[in-house]
Amino acid sequence: MRNKRVQMMSEDALFIAIIILMATVPFLGFIPIGPYTLTIIPIVVILGAFFFRPVDGFIFGLTFGLTSWINALTNPRSIMDPFFAHPEVSVLPRALFGLLAGLLMYFVKKHWANNRKMLLVSVPISAFILTMLHSVFTLGMLIIREPSYKDVFWVIIGSNSLLEAGLAAIISTIVIQSMYPILNRFLRY
Repeated sequence: MRNKRVQMMSEDALFIAIIILMATVPFLGFIPIGPYTLTIIPIVVILGAFFFRPVDGFIFGLTFGLTSWINALTNPRSIMDPFFAHPEVSVLPRALFGLLAGLLMYFVKKHWANNRKMLLVSVPISAFILTMLHSVFTLGMLIIREPSYKDVFWVIIGSNSLLEAGLAAIISTIVIQSMYPILNRFLRY
């Protein structure tokens, strides 16, 4: 039992370290493109939520939010970063996103982990929906905080968020497809 707990903590620490690395290394997790920032860290949160438990999804989402908040305070990279210096915009929606990712991915793996075709259909759809929800939660909190930016919300959803969601669907499918033969060794329920 103790070895299993140590293994679980080590796996969680690995994903947390990946999120922190992606958040702190320029152009790795937050990729600035003009006035927007392409955020690919949700992919790591989604995959972590798939492999582990819902509470782990929450922890990974919280880590993502905290690193985003710290980056906005210490090293702003885009014109939107000053808005993310407020934890209700950067931390709260991402922690909620991580929890929802954990719950949805728990449902997906519980029902379709042994059915390759269904898994390879449900994972990209779930990743796309979760990434769009991440954008809606984050930008929704931005609009609650700064109501004058609601027009910008639709522009970002129409461009940046769709690209992020498409990347999440593609990358998560590639990872799950490549790991499928050994998938059951890694899944935590």
